[in-house]
Amino acid sequence: MYTRAEIESASIGQVELRRAYTRPLNLPWWDCPGEAFSCEVDRVYGQVYSLRFTEDVVEGGVAGERAVRDRGSLLLAFEFSPEAENLFEEKLVRHLAGLSATAYAHPRAGMAYLREPLGTEPLAQSTQPAWICKELEGKYAFNLMIPEKDHTRRSYARPDETAERACRGIERAAEGVVPETFRTLPDVRALVRHTVRLESASTLDGLTWANELAPRTGMSGTPHFTWR
Repeated sequence: MYTRAEIESASIGQVELRRAYTRPLNLPWWDCPGEAFSCEVDRVYGQVYSLRFTEDVVEGGVAGERAVRDRGSLLLAFEFSPEAENLFEEKLVRHLAGLSATAYAHPRAGMAYLREPLGTEPLAQSTQPAWICKELEGKYAFNLMIPEKDHTRRSYARPDETAERACRGIERAAEGVVPETFRTLPDVRALVRHTVRLESASTLDGLTWANELAPRTGMSGTPHFTWR
C-alpha cells in the first residue's frame, strides 16, 4: 500500500502583466543641449507594459516553509500602430504562457533587451523611442532604441539615477491596471511517498477439532451428529 505522493520541494513561476494605453510620460531625453538626458520632455505613448516576475518556492512539504522571491520587473513604453501592437502582444502573451518554472531561476525569467519577444524586429516598429526598463531589488537600468530619419537606429543603456527617473515614470503609468497573471506548472524537485507492507502468518498446523467429528446418516438420509 502506498500513500499519495506529497511535494517536498518545488517552485512555481508567476508573472503579472499590466497593459496601459495612451499614457502621458515625462521622460529624460537624450537630445538635450549639453549633456544627454540632462532634460526631460513630455510625450504620450500608445502602449505601456509592466511585467512583474515572482518565484513561489516550497521547501519541506505542507508543514514546511514557503517563500515568494521577487525576480524583478520589466517596464516598457512603445508607440505602435494598431497592427504592430496586436502582433507584439500576441508574441508577448505566447512567450509568457510558454515559460517553465525553471526559467525563473534567472531574473525576469530570462527576458531581456534584444531577446524575443523584445527583439530588434518588433521594437523597430515603434515610431517613438522604445524604452525597455529592467528593475531588480529596487535598482533600475534601461535600454533605449531611437528611430532616426534615415531609418537607422541608435541605442543607449544606462544604470544610473537617470534610469530610475525614467523607469519609475513608466511604472506609475501602469499602476491601477488589473493584471493578467501567468503561472507555470510546478517544477517538482523532491517527492515523499510512504509505503506500508502487511505480512500475515497462521499458527494452526493441519486440521482443527471440528474436522474430527464423524457424521452419521439415519434412515431418513438426513445427516446427524452424535455428541460424546
